[in-house]
Amino acid sequence: MPELGWNREIWEETYTWDDRGEGWSVGWGGSEAQWFGSLYPRLHRVLPAKSILEIAPGFGRWTRFLLPLCQNYLGIDLSAKAVSACQKIFSDQAHATFLQNDGRSLEAAPAESFDLVFSFDSLVHAELDVLALYIPQILQKLLPSGVAFIHHSNILPGSDEPFGPCYRATTVSADKVYELITTRGGKVLIQETVNWYGTTLHDCFTLFGNAAAYADITSVRLENSRFMDEAFLIKSFQSFYSHNLWSDTRGVTGFSRMRNLALNKPATQSSISVWSRSSPGEDAKGANNGQIYCPYGFHTDCESNPWWQVDLQDQFLIHKVVLYNRQECEDRLKYFSILKSLDGLNWQIIFRKQDSLVFFNHLPYVAEISGDHVARYVRIRLDGVDFLHFSECQVFGEPAGAGVASA
Repeated sequence: MPELGWNREIWEETYTWDDRGEGWSVGWGGSEAQWFGSLYPRLHRVLPAKSILEIAPGFGRWTRFLLPLCQNYLGIDLSAKAVSACQKIFSDQAHATFLQNDGRSLEAAPAESFDLVFSFDSLVHAELDVLALYIPQILQKLLPSGVAFIHHSNILPGSDEPFGPCYRATTVSADKVYELITTRGGKVLIQETVNWYGTTLHDCFTLFGNAAAYADITSVRLENSRFMDEAFLIKSFQSFYSHNLWSDTRGVTGFSRMRNLALNKPATQSSISVWSRSSPGEDAKGANNGQIYCPYGFHTDCESNPWWQVDLQDQFLIHKVVLYNRQECEDRLKYFSILKSLDGLNWQIIFRKQDSLVFFNHLPYVAEISGDHVARYVRIRLDGVDFLHFSECQVFGEPAGAGVASA
């Protein structure tokens, strides 16, 4: 289970924050599309809010939307790296304060001061012992008519794994959170369990306040098994209004504005398995057809250094390769290399992942390709003996110009 030590290590040391957490919003086409298409519709009755407390803002993925909607903002995070980053990013926001805590205490926040306490895509990693500490404090920090909106795990039903999917907390459920709130003087207004990637309702959004202010409100429980359908529609249509018509000066979604060179191009793989679709060429198509959110795009046999490759059908200067892992068995793709070729026969390694960090379908691995590497063929090779499978490979770059080395 992701205990405090694990959370501190991941967000303070392991995770690079190169994209300010934007990668977690890829499924919605970016954080702006996710905010206005998914989050704001759920919160519009409580925003604007005079005073907001955000728990675990990270590098400010949601903070940038909350700040214009309040007069006073306090962000509290376990990670000193995140607090320092937010202090710099939002240094021109005089009404914003960012403080570090120990992952348990909200003591720095004044009592009965906040119209909204907000936490999204963070407390899913908090186990029940942490939520048992946070929830009474949240109720204490709220103004009498204030509300809290928290996103937490719903893994507990049926889970016996040490880590839930995407490192969700394994001791938490919607019912457990409901009990914590109601036994500490709170009132649950809405609970919505959702299928955060996949089909299982292993996440939950809970909106709650102090019982005295909402005694006449009937609690609502929603089971939303189509949450990712919502995400698909937002990404497919609404996201274009968010960032594709204008340049993004924040520099966090730059690769989304370049053309995916691999999309629907000829592909093949080193072998097939009982889980493959007929031939290597047919099976390999599943990994560059644009269908990111699927169990897996293709499946090799278990072998030494299995590979998948795409023919870009022209020479391009390669800037980034983005890999979306399969759903389940994600740890098989820890160590891999990216190779390039001009003729499909002679190959050169241009990137190698050697750390043990597991990445997921909703949080793709973005390989920045440094140097002038021109390629027609791009190959993903698992380094070791195992099956190779992932959901989607995207290659971003530009046509090779004169004077760019092709070696």
